[in-house]
Parts: sequence; structure tokens; C-alpha cells
Amino acid sequence: MLTVGRSLSSRKAVRDCAILRLLHDLGSGRGELVALDMSDADLTTGTLHVLGKGKLQKEPLTLPAPTRDALNAWIDVRGTEPGPLFLNGDRAGQGDGRLTGTVVYKVVRSLGQAVGVETKPHGIGRLGITEAVRTAQQAGYGI
Repeated sequence: MLTVGRSLSSRKAVRDCAILRLLHDLGSGRGELVALDMSDADLTTGTLHVLGKGKLQKEPLTLPAPTRDALNAWIDVRGTEPGPLFLNGDRAGQGDGRLTGTVVYKVVRSLGQAVGVETKPHGIGRLGITEAVRTAQQAGYGI
């Protein structure tokens, strides 16, 4: 499912690919993702400053290469103007332009259906965390 957005060339597809990568590779939640601003992305260091659930301060997270590439591709399309990192694409100009958690939910559900999988954003994050734990265990870390 993470490659679905790559097979398309639209602005939305590039955005959706970056969303999926962040959900999966960082285990981000919808709320964390939609709260991101352009100022949270440091493309030079490959980090993203995220306000985690229950946290009071944003913490820098190092982006894996595929996630960094997807985010760079989105920023190339989005532009570097200040504001929300993920835009809703509302042509009517309603609100502040920030993508909502509901839209993220619909994006993930729609992309999942496109590949025959029923999923939700939380499921994408859990999948990424499960894969990370398995990889660590195979490398001799953990239990």
C-alpha cells in the first residue's frame, strides 16, 4: 500500500504517499500528523519535530530514507511557504488550509480499499511498529 501513491503523479498522490510513510515509518498518529507545520520539517538534517501524544514539547525524530524522500517529494510539490505541512487542497479557501484527521482517515481507508485491504491510520502505525520490533528481534535486540 505504501507504493500506491508512488504510481500516481498527482499532487494528492504525492501528499498521500508522504502521509502513509509518516504513519507507518514513525508510528505517527493522525493528530500528530495534522498538527505538523512546515517549520517542523528540517530537510537539511532529515528530522521532523513532532508533538507526541501527551507531550508538552516537540521532539526531533530522524526520518528513515524512504520517509525523508516521500516528505521531500511532497514539499517539492507543496512549496516551502510557512503554514501547515499537509494541506487540505480546499479550493474554496475555507479554514486555515490544514488537513484534518478525518481526511487522513478517509485517505488511508481509500488507499487500503484500492489494494484490497481494510485499514485505518492507527493500523498503519501499528504495522510499522510491529515490523520494527520484528527487525530488532531478528538482529538480537529485545526479548
